[in-house]
Order: sequence, then C-alpha cells, then structure tokens
Amino acid sequence: MKKIKNTHNKPTDIYQGILPLRFLQLLQVPPLLLVILLFLSPVLFPLVFSEEIPSPLVYEYWADENYPPFEFKDSSGNAAGFSVDIIRAIGDELGFRVNVSPHPWAEVKPALANNTIDMSGTMAYDVNRTDRFVFSVPIVTLNWYLYVTHNSTVTSLEQLRGKRIILAKGDIWEEKLQSENFPADITIAADYREQLLQMSTGGYDAAIINKPVALYLMHQEGISNLKPVGEPVERLKLCIATHVSNTDLIEKINEGIVIINRNGMYAEISDRWFSPQERQFEEELFQKILFYVLIPISSLIILILLWIWSLRRMVVSKTADLQSELSARIAAEKAQRKMRYSIEHLNEGIIWFDEQGILFDVNIAFAKLIQTVPQHLTGKPVTEIPFKLDTDSWNNLMNQAKITGFSQFDATMHTAGTETFFRINLSYSEFGDEKVYCGIVTDRTVEERSVRDVLYQKELIVSANEELQSSEEELRENFNHLSQAQWDLKLSEKKYRTLFDDAILGIFQTDMEGNLLEINAAYAHIYGFDTPDEMKAAFKEISANIYTTLNERTDISRELRLKGEIRGFESEQKRWDGSVIWTSINMNVIRDDYGNALYCEGTIEDITRRKRAEYEKDIALRQIQRNFAELSILNDGIRNPLTVIAILAESLSKSSNNMVNEQISQIDALINQLDKRWVESEKIIKYLKKHHNITIEEEKPDT
Repeated sequence: MKKIKNTHNKPTDIYQGILPLRFLQLLQVPPLLLVILLFLSPVLFPLVFSEEIPSPLVYEYWADENYPPFEFKDSSGNAAGFSVDIIRAIGDELGFRVNVSPHPWAEVKPALANNTIDMSGTMAYDVNRTDRFVFSVPIVTLNWYLYVTHNSTVTSLEQLRGKRIILAKGDIWEEKLQSENFPADITIAADYREQLLQMSTGGYDAAIINKPVALYLMHQEGISNLKPVGEPVERLKLCIATHVSNTDLIEKINEGIVIINRNGMYAEISDRWFSPQERQFEEELFQKILFYVLIPISSLIILILLWIWSLRRMVVSKTADLQSELSARIAAEKAQRKMRYSIEHLNEGIIWFDEQGILFDVNIAFAKLIQTVPQHLTGKPVTEIPFKLDTDSWNNLMNQAKITGFSQFDATMHTAGTETFFRINLSYSEFGDEKVYCGIVTDRTVEERSVRDVLYQKELIVSANEELQSSEEELRENFNHLSQAQWDLKLSEKKYRTLFDDAILGIFQTDMEGNLLEINAAYAHIYGFDTPDEMKAAFKEISANIYTTLNERTDISRELRLKGEIRGFESEQKRWDGSVIWTSINMNVIRDDYGNALYCEGTIEDITRRKRAEYEKDIALRQIQRNFAELSILNDGIRNPLTVIAILAESLSKSSNNMVNEQISQIDALINQLDKRWVESEKIIKYLKKHHNITIEEEKPDT
C-alpha cells in the first residue's frame, strides 16, 4: 500500500489554512481589519470528546525512510517527518508510546499486511487495499501532479501515451499504471529524490509525484527547471493504517486525530514541517501580485471570504459523507441481524469451530437437536458433542474437509433410550489467518426409520420369495407361471431401490401472499428449471403455477396462520413442462420481535419416486396374493386326475398297472411335500393379512 493523496486547492490541504494569513501579513493589513476578518470565520469543525480506551504500553510503527517531509530517515538514522510527529502526538494524548523506526517502503507494506507491526502512517487510502488494511480518517489530503521541464508542452496524462514516464518505486502510481497496462515507457526510480534528479536532466517527458514531496526535495536539491502542469491527476487521502483485524486500534487513532486538531497540536506540527515550502510559495506569489497584478486589498478580502465559504462547503460535504457512511453501516447491521435470525431459525442445525476443533458458535436449531442451549456448547471441543460417528473420527473428517473443501458423514445420538439419526455436511474455509469449519446438521430420524422399515419389509418379501423359489425348483415344468412371478418380484425389487436414493431438498422463501422471494437451485430443479432466476422470472406467484388445485394453497395458508408451521404436507403439483409430481413440504412463518409475520420459509422434497414405488409395491403384493391363491388350489387340482388315472390303470395288465401306480405314488409324494411347504408358509400369509390387509382366498376346482 503506498502512500499519499494530496492536497492543495481544498480546505483540508495543509497550505490552505496558512497562505491567506501569511499573505495578509506581507501586505501589512491593519491588525483591526485582521481581527474583523477572523471574527467572520466560523468554527467549522466540532469538538469531539471521547472516553479514553485502555491501550497497550507500546505500539510498533514503521516509517518510510524515503518520503520527506512526511517520513524519512534523518542524519542520525532516526525516523522523522510530519506523520511521525502526528502519531507521537496522538500517543501522548491517549497515553501510549509508539516505537518508531525507519524502513524501506518495500518492507513496511508486507510487514503491515502480515500483522508483524501495529501501524504505518504514510499509506494512501485505496479501495483495493481494504481487504488487507483498515484506515484512519485522513491526516492530510494530497494532489498528484505531472511534473515536466519548463519547455515541455505536456499538460495531461493522455498526452503521455507512448512517452517516457519516470515513477518512484512503491508509489501508488506505480501500482495504478502497471495494473492498467498504461501504454508508455515507464522507468522506476529508487525513490522520489532520484525520480526528480533524473527528471531534471531532461531524459524523460514527465514524472508523477505529489506536490509536498516534490517541493521539499526540489528545495533541498536546488532543482529549478521542473514545474507542475494541468489539473491534479489524482487526489488521495493520506491515512494511518493498521492490519485489517486491528479495528480497535484505528478507532483510538481516529479519536487522537480529533483531539490534536482540537488542541492545536495538529496545526503546530503542520507549521513545523510545511512552513519552508509555504514561505517560498507565498513570497513568489506575493511578488507576482505586487509587480504584475496589483490586486487591491478589497480583492484580498473577497478571496478570504471565498476561502471561508469553501471551508463551509467542505464541512457540509464531509458531514454528508459521514452520514452516508453511518447509514450504510446501519443498513449492514440490519442485514446482518436479519441473516443471523434466519440462520438461528433454520430447521437444520449449524455449528462453527476452529482448526483446533473448538466450537465458537452454534445456532438455536442445533442446540435443540441435542437438547441443550448454545451457551453450554461454545468454547468446548467438537468431540464433546454426544454424536456417535458411523465412520472415521472428527480429526479424519476435518482433514478430509481441509483437503477437498467438503465432507459428508452420518452420526447417531442416544438419549433416554431413543436413537436419533443425523447427516452432517462439513465444509472448510479460510478468512485471512482464520481457519473455520462449518457443519450443517440435518435430522434424518424419520427418514432413517422409514428406510429401516422398508428394508425389514423387503427382507420379509425376500424370505417369501425364497420359499416360492424352492417350491418352483421341484415343480418347474408344471408351474411355469410361478417362475414368471419370481421374475416380476425381482423387477419390483429394483424399482424399490430408488426409494433409498437421497431426496432432492429444495429451500425457499415466500411472502405471506405466496410470491417467491428466494429459492435455491434444488428447488428450481424440482420444477424443471435450470436456475432459480429462471424459475422466479417464470413464476411470479406460486399458487397460480405449481398447485393442481388452489384449495391446496388455501389449506397451507390456513395451517400457517393457525399453527405457524406445517410439517410433511404432501401435495400433488405441476412442473414447468406440465408434468405432475408429488412433494413433501415443511414450512414455517418468520416473525419480527413484535410477532408480526414477515415471510415464510421452508423446504420441499420431491417424493414422486416414493409414491410410484408404493403403487408398484401394492401391485406386487396383489400378485403374491394371487400366487398363494393358486398354490392353495394346486394340490386338489393334481390329486383328482391322479385318482382317475389309478382307476383306469386297474384295467391294464399287472405289470403296466404296477408301473402306473409307482409313478402315481411319486407324484403323490411330491404333492404331500408341497402341502408341508404350504403349512410353513402360513406365517407369511398371517404377516400379509396383518400388515398389508391382504386376504388369501382358497379356491377349489370342481371335481
């Protein structure tokens, strides 16, 4: 971060408050008139009092050793300059000491960015630097000018395209021109002194430098062939800067700046460092006015009044800026409170912990999930959460999230004889030096129990299938239709497996009239859209588009107004292409501190596959019912023809009769074995009657 932004032409510039009074003295204005003019000048800056904040005894401050008159290394090797005296005066007023040492700017900026030092005082405010540094109110405002030789025709930056420009190393214009790829031949001098010396030799078309530094160094080096031209190319504010995390220190620095402005110390320091250049500037101006313009004293009075008027405008502008900044902060705080309220009242629990696994925040929903309060969790290791992880350990899961950015795992919790199931999505992020893990915890108890119940039913169906398959092995040739039934059952099993896939969970917000406010991508996908914006553009109002009947939206609205929430509401709805889907809706009303309804939020799950699976399961169970009915009549259907065959065999020869009777005995043995299997299958029939309300009717063929 390099320094400086400049000053001259505006009331906050260090020259504006001094030039008129010195000029009056040179013109020998009568003291009485001077008193009258001062009396007309209003007090423009309010006095600010603040309670002193305790601070450390010593702060580390690195000064730029090559930035006179603001900061430089003097002949004794110590730090000196305007900014150095300002920070020491602030320390004296607020009761802390500052250890100031000179360093090259190439070392100062990285040290501050790494939080190695506490502050630096010659840094120009730039929005691109606010991700690394926090800035005080300006201690001075500076203008950067184009400096050219006296015979040059260059008056603007645009004229320097394709020309030779010399800049000082580390100056903010080095950063700007390089980042903008400005089309010029740019040379970087070691410092500002070398920049002006090389420029004065005539080897370059222009140099860009702020005016106070240029005046100071040109006076020291006796450079007289350079001049500033045109309007300022940049106006920047010079601030005291700290690391972005050190906002408390900046608040104290701001307080100290107000105090030294009020007690006159700021003006004293300004006079000490800028008077030599100001005298030279004022004397040259006075000589020009004296010998060439001869402006009367009345014109000078008008000039002073205009100066006072400009100061007033500056105060009004600064006040407006401060009010705008205050309004922005208030709006940001309101948005943050609203976001925090929404997070606290999500259905999912959220936890945050650091790299050592120490919890530093949880939302209310998570505390409710594990039956405690947030205050009992903060500051404790994440391993103390009463979860039993299905796989790995917290350390392994944290390492996985740190490497890939994300990990997902399941956990259970046992309380008072009840087992609760959770799914945890763990993510990892870095915010500067701070490393944070965030876990989103979803209660999957209802879903897990449903899955286990379906698995248990599947095991019973598989058991019944094995029994039927065993019988089929023995009577394959006579009961080919049973084989087809077995294949139908296998096909049904494949369809049931889709019930175990992860449900797509959509999240949404609507106003109380049902208009979409916010939706996530999963919500849009459920209704056939690629993106949330595409769905919101197509569906301005929910009830007119997705509900198959308006009665369902009316029922939901009535439940929300009566109870404030709905859980597991199943609804038949329409997708964007007109196809019908089934959804399960959870929704609750978000209210303000006074109980007024603000908006609704909730989750939606596409349960169309589950509905279809239930329908196919009913078909399969009915097929089993028909198979059992056919099996119950099979025995008598075979024995009756065998009896007829035995009677007819009596008319045959004895050897033929014996052969037929032997085959009849074998078939009868198989039928007796089938009777035993039928008795063993009674438990399956009882289960189907009890749990699926299926009646097995025994049909007897006519004999």
